[in-house]
Amino acid sequence: MKHHPFLPVRAPIHRDIPRPCTEEVARECLAGTISDFLLFPELLASFGRLGYDVVEMVLADQDSWDRYEASKWLTMRRWLEANPDDEFAKDVRAELTSGPERYAAYAREYLGWGVFALMRGLPGDSESGENPIMPNNSFKPMPLRARFNSGVMPRIDQ
Repeated sequence: MKHHPFLPVRAPIHRDIPRPCTEEVARECLAGTISDFLLFPELLASFGRLGYDVVEMVLADQDSWDRYEASKWLTMRRWLEANPDDEFAKDVRAELTSGPERYAAYAREYLGWGVFALMRGLPGDSESGENPIMPNNSFKPMPLRARFNSGVMPRIDQ
């Protein structure tokens, strides 16, 4: 049996499109423009159009998404306490001040989050037989690295 590597993809999921939706609202919901909104079924279909089969997924529910967002605010607060004179302190403070309200107003009802395991389509699945993202099956898995364990940002469990 030939080995087929998985391509892990994490992606925001747009649960719904805010109404009314302006370009400003789209940006607050992590979309570049209104045309960037892909609802969950459209996101899954887009993987297929790119030549991949979705073979597994884990989706955050609203409670776990809340915990994820809130843990970032605590981390920013602790980082500000430990680094008040850092050159990024002003930017971190601005995000900590605006982030919770932006999340409640734009992201909580409209966004979700998922991790998807994709596998390259089987030969003959597409008309060209060529994968537009990974020609010649060039995917090589890389180890995950913890971003905030570098000493720059304190862990939230400290």
